[in-house]
Amino acid sequence: NLAKSLLESNTKDFTDVTPRGKAKAKLFCQGRAKVAQVRLSFNEPPPYTYMSELMSDANKNPAALWNEANNCLASRELKEQVTGRWHAILEWYDLKNQSGLVADMMAQLIFLAPKVAGVLLDLTFKKIEPDDAEDGFEPYHDLSGIFLNDPMTCDYKLAGSPPTPLPTIPQLWSHLPEMVIRHARRLFEPPDTRRDSPSPGARKLGASNPNIYEIAKYKAILPNILDLDIFQSLTCTWSEEIYAKMSVQAMIYCAWRHLMVGFVGIKAGLSAVEMLTLLTWGMTTAGGTPFDRFQLTGSQRSSSATSNSPRHAITAWTVLAAISLRDLINLVWLILAYHHRWRLARARWMDRSVYLGYLQLVWGWSGLFSVIFTADSLQLVIRVCLLTATFLATGNELSNTLQAMLSAAFFMSVVGMIDPLRVIACRVSLSRMTIRTAVEQAEVGHFVFYVAFWFMAFITAWEIADRESTFPAAFVFGVRALVIGDGDGLDFFNLKADDLDSSTGDPYNFKVWAGMGGMMVFFSYLMNQLIAIFNNTYDSAQKKMWLRFHAARVRELRDCILSHKLCLFHNLWSPSRMQVLCFSSGLLSFGLLMLIPLHSLPFGRAAVIISMTSILLMTTGALLLEAFPFAELMKGNEDNDWFPMTQDASKRRYLRVFCRTDFDENFFLGVDDSSEQALGEKLESIEGQMGERLERIEDQVDELGKRMNEMSEHISTQITLLAQRLGSG
Repeated sequence: NLAKSLLESNTKDFTDVTPRGKAKAKLFCQGRAKVAQVRLSFNEPPPYTYMSELMSDANKNPAALWNEANNCLASRELKEQVTGRWHAILEWYDLKNQSGLVADMMAQLIFLAPKVAGVLLDLTFKKIEPDDAEDGFEPYHDLSGIFLNDPMTCDYKLAGSPPTPLPTIPQLWSHLPEMVIRHARRLFEPPDTRRDSPSPGARKLGASNPNIYEIAKYKAILPNILDLDIFQSLTCTWSEEIYAKMSVQAMIYCAWRHLMVGFVGIKAGLSAVEMLTLLTWGMTTAGGTPFDRFQLTGSQRSSSATSNSPRHAITAWTVLAAISLRDLINLVWLILAYHHRWRLARARWMDRSVYLGYLQLVWGWSGLFSVIFTADSLQLVIRVCLLTATFLATGNELSNTLQAMLSAAFFMSVVGMIDPLRVIACRVSLSRMTIRTAVEQAEVGHFVFYVAFWFMAFITAWEIADRESTFPAAFVFGVRALVIGDGDGLDFFNLKADDLDSSTGDPYNFKVWAGMGGMMVFFSYLMNQLIAIFNNTYDSAQKKMWLRFHAARVRELRDCILSHKLCLFHNLWSPSRMQVLCFSSGLLSFGLLMLIPLHSLPFGRAAVIISMTSILLMTTGALLLEAFPFAELMKGNEDNDWFPMTQDASKRRYLRVFCRTDFDENFFLGVDDSSEQALGEKLESIEGQMGERLERIEDQVDELGKRMNEMSEHISTQITLLAQRLGSG
């Protein structure tokens, strides 16, 4: 008990310990002049031995470790003991200035045993009562979002930092669109149809503003918990249930609100510029005016000489080249930044192999491939191929192949513009996430493969018997007849209605009966089976759509943090948000203004020089504009960088969370309160609580029995003494 109290209260007094669990502790005797040193042998291992054993158990048998964690959570007394011990361990590492080591070990634990890591992350946050708050807080907060209300709000500040000042005019101007959307929604949306945040049975307070909720305040015991290693481990975890934890969502929401909102807007805006450039190029004919293809008639569209786009479009080519150069620089930077983090993980593993033996697996090849092979990389390849082929081609207009490449580039630009918006919390994004999850289910994939196999077998057999069309034609007719169910009478496997009257040969009879049978099997039976299977998987995927949504946000956060380029100027210059905004806007504007004379100049040396200069200016401006969210976060001071290349243990940042009191993990896990699983868990918890109460009642009854026995003995003794006195009298 003495060793345990020392561990929880004053851990710095017994830091000289051996790995076997023997330690020396100093026992301070109040009121005496000297300190008596005694040797204590206690059962609890020291903090670093505890963490190394935790890593070993997570690697060997994570299921057994999760069962032990469940047993601890089932009992309130055990949970309080584990929470106190965990807080003591975190404080011990904090006193040693080794909180970064705990973050690295938590990243490994998320990779090895994510369920146990989620429990420990929740235990890392300590609930702060209103009376214990260092700065006080209101019990109700406005958690209204742009489309969906957030379940929490967070801040991440240095220890001892002054309170946040009032917003300035530029800050209010930057949040003006969000404020306009909120007020417009409140004016035109009825109170009973306002969208709610991801939590059932929300308690809304206030008649005028239904977006005000009762909140509870939590504070992370572990400093600098927003660590890139933890975000990377979340991207490669094998359990999605960890995203239902309040602590994990708090880290995601904090980084998202302060960093990713501006980054997504900038990325979508630059993609919109690319889309408009490709649309202008594709909808303009050679020698015509912009967007003149919308005015062409059907006879004019049949002629490639008047319908294809111009090859000599140096203005559009310059803009696309600048965008391609920016994407190439970003891709190379991402690869180098990822490799740097991987190298740091290996270096830490060589330094502390006991603690960080699995950190290099977190930064592995799978994560590197996920950074390289993305939709942005495919878009870059298609755009570069288009620009190269256009530059090497001859003639005044694009060929049919180049026109098709231009069409593909335009489609990928639309994908690139919509892709950053898929992680915005709205109903459309959640529905898209549900559809994607349902399509990726194994049941749907297996049945689609089964249908495709028999479809190809039927088409091949049909081609052998038909002998009148090629295989691509037979495939097209098969899709129209079997999958789409073409019944308009125009054609059926290339069989016209007049053919039945003009000929009665065997090929036509075979077409009729084989086609009818195939359509009944594929279109009437197998396609309906596929729809039923997809409907079933959609219902199951809808229950866990928030888990997939947060997983997608974590991947975007990882890529955004790796793209942080302002760290190159930390030792030289820390630009402010206004400096970055002015420089980037000026470079982009000047680069775009140079395109005005470029449009009228003939192709030559002057046009090439102006084009190259404009490409460099627009590329530099776009790169600076993408760094604007980091400049806004740092506010001209490199100490405000949340994700530096090298973590400084002396700069302690603590995450504070203002979470709704009705936050429930079961909602994100898709577990209904009336389901058997939730009912079983409630019964187990009630059974455990009843067992504890019965034990307490038994102890009280035993104690009461002892007191009754003592009272009866005392009464009998008094009666005996009274009888003796009466007898003697």
